[in-house]
Amino acid sequence: TNLGMLLYFAGRDDDAIGLLRHALDMEPGFDAARSWLGRIYLRQGKFDAARAEFAQRRAPAVGSQADVPRLDALTGRQAEAIAAANELVARSKHSYVSAYDVATIYASLQDDTRTLMWLARAVDQRDPLLGWLPRDPALALLRGKPEFERIVGRIAP
Repeated sequence: TNLGMLLYFAGRDDDAIGLLRHALDMEPGFDAARSWLGRIYLRQGKFDAARAEFAQRRAPAVGSQADVPRLDALTGRQAEAIAAANELVARSKHSYVSAYDVATIYASLQDDTRTLMWLARAVDQRDPLLGWLPRDPALALLRGKPEFERIVGRIAP
């Protein structure tokens, strides 16, 4: 699963899918493998396959709070994605919510201002997913923008 995740970030989808399917053959209930497989399908525009993988998870995995809202945003269900983002923002006021997850939802909604605000908060919180920030496909539209590059510079000087 970890190698499949690395291949996901490297853009080697076919290799990642093979490894993630192998992991699921060994342990069908391994939610992390389902999450990464669903994210590959999301990137590929295979939205029904992504939704099926996300629906089979039993518990949250790292980064998983954003998966379904991102899927909603990318399939034209903006109202549902916004509602999910609003729910996470409200929850973040009294318990931990990954700022990185919130940022990727806003990125899928193409709301650069909120995406950058939540990415800056993720840096402040030392979110565990920040190491993937420069390569995360969910944030591809921000690459090259000065504000995004400044945030990346805060974690990788």
